[in-house]
Amino acid sequence: MPPRGVRPPGPGGFSFIELMVVLAILSFAFTYAVLHLDGATGEAKLSAAARQVGSSIEFLKGQAVQSHTPLELHIHLETGQWESVIPLRPADAQEDRRTQEEIIVTEPVALPRNIRFAGVQLDAGTVTTSGTVIVTFSPLGEMTPNGFMVRLVSDEIADPDAAQFSVEVNGLTGTVDYLPGEAPFEQVVRGDSF
Repeated sequence: MPPRGVRPPGPGGFSFIELMVVLAILSFAFTYAVLHLDGATGEAKLSAAARQVGSSIEFLKGQAVQSHTPLELHIHLETGQWESVIPLRPADAQEDRRTQEEIIVTEPVALPRNIRFAGVQLDAGTVTTSGTVIVTFSPLGEMTPNGFMVRLVSDEIADPDAAQFSVEVNGLTGTVDYLPGEAPFEQVVRGDSF
C-alpha cells in the first residue's frame, strides 16, 4: 500500500504534493526573475532622472528663499553628478578669502547607469558640454544663469529622439518643465530682445 498522500502514477493527474512542489519551483523562479529585472524601461528611467534633476533645482530655489541664504547647484557634466553648495560669502580682506571654503550641503547625486548629461544650454547658441556648470539661487528667488536647459541622454535607447530628455528652467517665471525628445531652447534670457 502506498504511503498516505501519495497516489500511484496514473492518468488521473498530479497529486497534491507534486502540485505543491511545482508551485514552489515556479514561485522561486518568478521571484528570482523579478529580483534580477530592472523593472523600468529605458524611457521611464530617463524621465525619472530628468525629474530628479528638476526636483533638485526646484528644491534649491525654494530653500534659498526660505533660508535667506544663497545656494548653488554644481552640475558636473563629465561625471553625471550634481550637488548643493552654500557658496563663499564675500570677505573684506584678501587673506580671509583664501582661507574660506565652500560648504557642501548634500552628497553628490549621480545619474542612473547608462544616462548622462548631454550638456547645459544657457542660451539659443551656447551649450556647455564639459566641466562644471554652477547655478546660483539668490534669497530673492532669482537665479544665475537666467534661464537654462539641462539635456540628458540615455545610451540604452536606440531611437535618437526618444533617447533625449530636457529639463527647462524658465528664467522669467522660474518654472521647471520636462520635455521629452530634442526640445528647442525657446526662452528669452538676459540680453535677448523681445
